[in-house]
Amino acid sequence: MRASLSGALVAVLLVGAAACAPMVPPTPVPIPACPVRQSLTLEPPDLVNFSLPRAVSATGDWMVTSRSIASEPVLSLRATQQGSASQLLGTLHRVGRPSTDGPLVSIAQDGSQVLFGYRGNAAVDTDTQADLYRWSADTHSTTTVPLPVVATPPVGVAYPVNLYRLSADGQRIFWTQSFYEAPFTFQHVMTVTDAVTDAVIAQFNAPSVLFESFVSSGGHQITTPTEVINVDTGVATSLAYAKAQILIQLGVGGNFASQDTSDNGKFTVFARQSDGSGGPAIYLLWNHLAQTLSEIDRGALNLPTAVTDDGRVLYTRVTATSRQILVGQIDETPQVIASGTLLPTWPEKYGPYTWTKSSVDLRTVLYSQELPLLGYRLTAQRCA
Repeated sequence: MRASLSGALVAVLLVGAAACAPMVPPTPVPIPACPVRQSLTLEPPDLVNFSLPRAVSATGDWMVTSRSIASEPVLSLRATQQGSASQLLGTLHRVGRPSTDGPLVSIAQDGSQVLFGYRGNAAVDTDTQADLYRWSADTHSTTTVPLPVVATPPVGVAYPVNLYRLSADGQRIFWTQSFYEAPFTFQHVMTVTDAVTDAVIAQFNAPSVLFESFVSSGGHQITTPTEVINVDTGVATSLAYAKAQILIQLGVGGNFASQDTSDNGKFTVFARQSDGSGGPAIYLLWNHLAQTLSEIDRGALNLPTAVTDDGRVLYTRVTATSRQILVGQIDETPQVIASGTLLPTWPEKYGPYTWTKSSVDLRTVLYSQELPLLGYRLTAQRCA
């Protein structure tokens, strides 16, 4: 198996695709309007026993949160309602991991299954393999997810299989594995499996750059710094033209990087965190069908956390004392949908992206915020 990501995809069905083949995404399903958003306090403020959001189901009806007990994150599942009962899922042990290394978590739409684990990072062939766990509502038990097997492994020493990503909708699991062939010669393979049946959906050679890529909410697209790959067909669409348009339209450079792609493959978000000279961060949205570039927002922005099939982008704006959650879209003023206090004592060791989690359609957003002297409060903001 020696096909590159720009070439053929080795999958359950073998499909050849040219690197520059245009995307033909499905017609987006209209997302219901959200005229009114309501905030709901899910847990009262607490200085010690506070929860951080880890995942939300695609419909927003279910969520997974974590509490730190003996410095270990303990995960629980519950309905996104005030006073709902919690189902204990398990503890993820941080052995040898930095405190900023957050768990990967996803929930099935109906809350019937939860996947959770840490991203693997095998460096030598003797390292242990990454473990992924599955909680099932049918059995009310947690088991280890079986590791996938590479269909046609490269010649050489196989490193352990590692968990890489989970699709936000809980439907797909992404694994990576490296094969050591000679001094400084490695082959990297990515395997995508069905989260319910564990069947292999796709396997393909992956250059090392893929280890810094993004997976769309439903797991149908992979966004790398140079292209967007459709997992189902193998079509790889270059981002070179989009990047050229950034230079032409804005007249500036400054390390614009692709951040994420909508699950239907129609939109890709580009972000510049700074121009290196104190200039503002900028978010841009590229439409692959219309071949158009639109500015979403600029300012003191954090990385995007979601982009929908109809081109809406969820992101956060950070100030010295607060974080705002915003939704930006083409030709619209960004909408602040929630805001919370950020004090110097905010536990940044939990990572910058645990503060906000959103359902795929952005109709439900969970966020934790610090209240002076009272502690941390978990809030849900939902469309009425």
